[in-house]
Amino acid sequence: MIDMERKWAEGVCTNNGVISELLADDFQGTSTRGERYNKADELRDEKGPRSAHGCALDDAKVRSFGENVAIIYGSEHAIGKDKTHPDAKQCQVWTDTWLKRDGKWRIFAGAGQQGRLQVLEDDSRGAAAPRQAFAVESLQHRNGVLAVYAA
Repeated sequence: MIDMERKWAEGVCTNNGVISELLADDFQGTSTRGERYNKADELRDEKGPRSAHGCALDDAKVRSFGENVAIIYGSEHAIGKDKTHPDAKQCQVWTDTWLKRDGKWRIFAGAGQQGRLQVLEDDSRGAAAPRQAFAVESLQHRNGVLAVYAA
């Protein structure tokens, strides 16, 4: 299951054909913008043009509920997904609910949200210390400066 989640995260950058096997036919999801989408929407997006690169799964933890249900909590990132900020690294956290039907594991529900960023600053000893946490729309590095676009 985690390998399939990894392929879905990487699929933001390239059409790797993972959607048809990954999502149940009756899949329903909620995007990071709060919009509903289904398997047909994801299949259409999978075949569309891509602007992102550096797509990767950052973390995934599986919690099983019996033999046929599991929830995976995870996070991923992509660079350039937002065309208005092509150098921005966007992070999202998500929860996917998996169901085993006819011997195959598939996602039948998913929800994502923009990740959180913890800004660090040097304390008097030169060590990084937390300063502030807030929701982030995107990040950009320009001339060595990190620009944060708040959501």
